[in-house]
Amino acid sequence: MEVGAGRGSQVSVKTVTNARYCCATDLDGDGYVTSEDFRVAKEYICKLNGWPADGEREETADAVFKSIWESLEKLGDRDNDGRITSDEWLQMWENLYRRMFDKLPNGTMPSIEDLPLWCYRYMLHRFHMFDRTGDGTIDKEEYEYVISHFNVSAATAHKAFVLFSENHQRTIDFPTFCHLCAEYYFSSDPAALGNFIVGKLDW
Repeated sequence: MEVGAGRGSQVSVKTVTNARYCCATDLDGDGYVTSEDFRVAKEYICKLNGWPADGEREETADAVFKSIWESLEKLGDRDNDGRITSDEWLQMWENLYRRMFDKLPNGTMPSIEDLPLWCYRYMLHRFHMFDRTGDGTIDKEEYEYVISHFNVSAATAHKAFVLFSENHQRTIDFPTFCHLCAEYYFSSDPAALGNFIVGKLDW
């Protein structure tokens, strides 16, 4: 499998695009990612999944989002102003890319064990967002329901799930989800199944 171009030097175009895409975390559109964006994101995900306020899952989500923000702030907020710009966000993902691939043999994708703690928590919260029933897997209905809230049509969501689940033959549990996300963020192979995890069919 071909991973991002220029290991340790220049990241692939898709990796750069993905890093900017992740600035969708800037929910109020002010051009910065802040702790308030993470609070709003947490509340939105809890509402989307029907998790009641002050319930166990809401409290867990609150702790996770605070932890993720604290880690992101430490890594990405270079000028310590309490907010992360798009350029700071991009630089943070580029740095992560280099650190991870410098430790791996050529052509090897990162595994769960290779992720820093904040990134593991970030992936876990995204997995829980899709796993609405909490059974440890993401099925087609769960994926289509959640991704539809991010401006992805039903037809596109269906095609994306069929592709990355290999026509429903692949169980999307957390390790598989992490592998797909690693392909999405770091692979420059246009045929990598992780390319479709966010409901985008072409690059």
